[in-house]
Amino acid sequence: MKRVTSVSPVRLSLSRLHAAAGIILLVYSAVSVFAELPHEESEHVPNGWDNAHQAISTHIGFLSRHVDRFFEDSAYVEESTRTRLTVRQEASVSRNHDLGFTTHISASVTLPNMERRLRLMFDANEDVEDEFEGSSNFSDSLNNSFDRPSLRLQYGISQSSNLSLELAGGIVLKHARPFAGPRLRYSRDISDTLCFRATERFYRYTKYGWRSRTEFDLNQSIGSRNLLRQRVKFDWSEKKQSDDGVKITFSTNFFQPLSNKRVFKYGWDTVYKTKHGKGWDSTMVSVSYRQRLWRKWLVGEITPFTRWEDAYDWQTDPGIAMSVSVIFEEREK
Repeated sequence: MKRVTSVSPVRLSLSRLHAAAGIILLVYSAVSVFAELPHEESEHVPNGWDNAHQAISTHIGFLSRHVDRFFEDSAYVEESTRTRLTVRQEASVSRNHDLGFTTHISASVTLPNMERRLRLMFDANEDVEDEFEGSSNFSDSLNNSFDRPSLRLQYGISQSSNLSLELAGGIVLKHARPFAGPRLRYSRDISDTLCFRATERFYRYTKYGWRSRTEFDLNQSIGSRNLLRQRVKFDWSEKKQSDDGVKITFSTNFFQPLSNKRVFKYGWDTVYKTKHGKGWDSTMVSVSYRQRLWRKWLVGEITPFTRWEDAYDWQTDPGIAMSVSVIFEEREK
C-alpha cells in the first residue's frame, strides 16, 4: 500500500532534470528535421519490400538498427519481415520486491505470395492492455505464459527507410475480444551521426477501449561503435485514464558494443503520470550486459539496478534482473 510521506527533493529534482534534458534534445531534433523538410526529395525503393530494410546507408542508421535487433527493440521486431520465434525467461528481485519470474513467448510468420507484406503474429501476454505481473516461481511462470495470448495479422501498406505504415487486426484469444489499428513510423537522418525517429501505435480494443503508444527517439552515434539514445514515450488508454492519465517515460540509454556478440547498456529511466495527484512515479538507473551464449540463437542478459519509487516513499531499492532468450529467426535472403 502506498504511504504518504515527504518526498526527497533531491530525487525529484533529478527526475525533473532528466525529463527536461529529454525534452530539450527532442525539441532540437524536431526543429532540425522540419527545417530541412522543404528541401527533401521523394525517395523510391524500386526492388520490393525487403530492400526497404537494406536501404539504411548512413552510419547512424546502421548502428541504430543493429542495437534494435540485438536488444529485440519493438522498432525492429514490429517491422522485420523475417519469420521468427522468441522465448524469453526473466527473473528479478530487489529490496522492495520479492523474486519474480516472467515467461514471454512471441512468434511472427511471413505469409507467402504477398511480397512479404503480410505477417501472422502471436504474442503471449505482451500485446494486451493489462500489465502482466511476474509469478512467484518458475513453474507458475511457465503455466501463466499463455494466460492472455493474442493473435493478429499485420499488413504493410507502405515502407521505406524513412516511413512505415502498417495496419493490424487481431484477437485476444482467452476472451475472444478483437482489436485493430494502425502503426506509423517516421525517421529522418539529421546528419551522419544523428537520427530522429517517431513511432505511433493506435489500437482499439473491444474490452479496453482506445490505446495510444507514442515514442520519440533521438539517436546519436559516439565514435564508430557506441550509440546514445534519448527516448520519450507517451502511453495512454481509456481503461487507465482515470487512474494514471498519460504515462510518460523518459529514457536515456548508452550502448557500448564490445563485439558483435557482447554489448553493455547504461540506462536511466524516469516515469511521470499526468493524473492529478500522481506526478513523478519512479526513477531508475541500471547497467545491462547482454551476450550471445554458446549458440547464435541463445542470448543472456544481466542487469543490476537501483530504483526509487513514489509507492515506497522514494527509498533506495537496489536489485538485479536476469533473462535468457531463445531466438530463432529466418536467415536474411
